[in-house]
Amino acid sequence: MVRVALASKVYEVVVVTGHQSRLIKQALEDLSSSPRLRFVFNRGYGHGMSSSVRVGVAAVSDSAEAAMFLPADVVLENPRAINALVDYFSECRPRIAVVSYGGRRGHPILFRRDMFSEVRRIREENQGLKALVRRYSGEVRDVRVAERAVLTDIDTPGDLAQGFSKIP
Repeated sequence: MVRVALASKVYEVVVVTGHQSRLIKQALEDLSSSPRLRFVFNRGYGHGMSSSVRVGVAAVSDSAEAAMFLPADVVLENPRAINALVDYFSECRPRIAVVSYGGRRGHPILFRRDMFSEVRRIREENQGLKALVRRYSGEVRDVRVAERAVLTDIDTPGDLAQGFSKIP
């Protein structure tokens, strides 16, 4: 996913690590020379994905107009979906935008800078970013893409071995 993100139009790629941080950095060592790539460590990684989202949004450059979240268990094969979201944001400046395929929302999801303070307050027990999407449902814009992979969720080595069998 980091390679795909770096091949996209995004200004910077912030990788939030936690468990097995050293192994993740080693796996991405060949990309470490990219000035667009930064790593941040989430000391509270045991508290769920919301803690990583909070750490990630806090690490976004001050000049960023938005932040896009792309979980590592979503396996996009190319940057088209990411670029579609970047292009849509550049044109329309929505508070929240999310890619969708076949009428279903997937990943990535983008939040405009004026939402960062709320993103920093999300908690796992309140369903994290999903709660913000529900709260601001009238301001969420779907960006339709042709990549079914935006709906993927690879949770086990078996899912990966089966060729993304969990893609609906």
